[in-house]
Amino acid sequence: MNRKYLIYTLPLLIILILLFVFFPRQKSVSFAMGGDIQAFETNSRNVEAFISEIGISLHPEDQIIPELETAIKDGDLIEITKATTYLITIDGEPSQIITSENDPISIFEKAGVKLSSNDMLLVNGNLQSIDIAFEKNAIIEIELIRPISLTINSETGATTIQTTALTVGEALWEANILLMQNEKTSIPLDTKIRKSTTISIVPANIFEIKIGDQKQQIQAIGGTVGVILAQAGISLQNLDYSIPAEDQVPPEDGLIEVVRVAEVILSEQELIPFSSLTQPMPDVEIDNYQILQVGEYGLNSQRIRVRFENGQEVLRTVEDEWQVREPVPRIEGYGTLIDLKTLETPDGVIEYWRAKEFYITSYKAGTPETPPWYGRVFCYSQLFEPGFVGVDFDYIPCGTKLYIPGYGFAVAMDTGAISGAWIDLGFRDEEYVGWHRFETVYFLSPPPAPENIPYIIPPGQFYE
Repeated sequence: MNRKYLIYTLPLLIILILLFVFFPRQKSVSFAMGGDIQAFETNSRNVEAFISEIGISLHPEDQIIPELETAIKDGDLIEITKATTYLITIDGEPSQIITSENDPISIFEKAGVKLSSNDMLLVNGNLQSIDIAFEKNAIIEIELIRPISLTINSETGATTIQTTALTVGEALWEANILLMQNEKTSIPLDTKIRKSTTISIVPANIFEIKIGDQKQQIQAIGGTVGVILAQAGISLQNLDYSIPAEDQVPPEDGLIEVVRVAEVILSEQELIPFSSLTQPMPDVEIDNYQILQVGEYGLNSQRIRVRFENGQEVLRTVEDEWQVREPVPRIEGYGTLIDLKTLETPDGVIEYWRAKEFYITSYKAGTPETPPWYGRVFCYSQLFEPGFVGVDFDYIPCGTKLYIPGYGFAVAMDTGAISGAWIDLGFRDEEYVGWHRFETVYFLSPPPAPENIPYIIPPGQFYE
């Protein structure tokens, strides 16, 4: 019977054992990391399996309590302290340490450096002593500040101190060295010190710095104008310059001028005037005009560099110039066709080849009759006769026969201070009649040869 019982119960026992092995019962555990504690229900057999189950990746330097191989029991606390990455700079050389420790001395021992009691640490930009533990953080930047020698020269002599101060001013303050009102240091107080340095404390000179219309006075010391300007917080940028130059010895009168220089590139355009041309039109009657082509301005473009000093323009230089488009000339056509015509006048029928409006005035001798030149006209020095008129010989040749309504027949025999389409009618003194009006003047046949005809007669103009 016992044997038969074992045959039936043994398989069931094996199944129970397998269920216990492969399907362990669920356990309640607490998990702590980074200051937070969470509760979990897990079937994991050990700590390593649980950490894998909740998706936490581990670094070899992470600290795990209890150890990874430890079996998990109901109610266990599993704690992970993540390692911190320390970016350490020692004597200018960077290195990296990853550890879960936060004691400065232990961390630097891992970097192969033994700290001394006088060392200081610059932690994420803040200065602290080596006996203060670091706060837990993902990344911490640390720079080792070792004591360095700072030699201070003054009127009382030279003093050398060992300091871990970051700047000249902090080092002087730690050494209880106070500056008098008229004293300055050879380098600015906010200058960072990372190596053995020598500074001087000397009486400051007074300088007046002018920038445009602005002036400021400072107390400063320095071997060059550039050093003085630096102490005043003034920098020369790009084309800026100083008087005296920044590499020169400071002036004895203490006057320094800073010139702020700026240059801009401008693009400017200007119109190019067009010319006026004339062109004969053989099919159009004389003294008729037509615009054959309208003139168009050309366009010229320039690239100009303009220099400003303290806001005032001092120089303008054309760097490049090109013609965008050429001007188009204005072409005016003038008629050259001669057409003989007749006109009935109070003096009879006349035949003429040209009729043009002139401005008409009149003149007389107006001088005593005794001089030998009295009454003589310009052409051939002839004596004046009624009908002689003054013209511009550039357009009306001497001896040209004319007809002027209201005056009658005339001959171009004299000239004067007139030009273009202006005729001065001649009168004897006792017969003088004043003329001041526009009138059509008829040029009587026969016409001159074509090459002798002035086809364009401009408006009349009087020359004083």
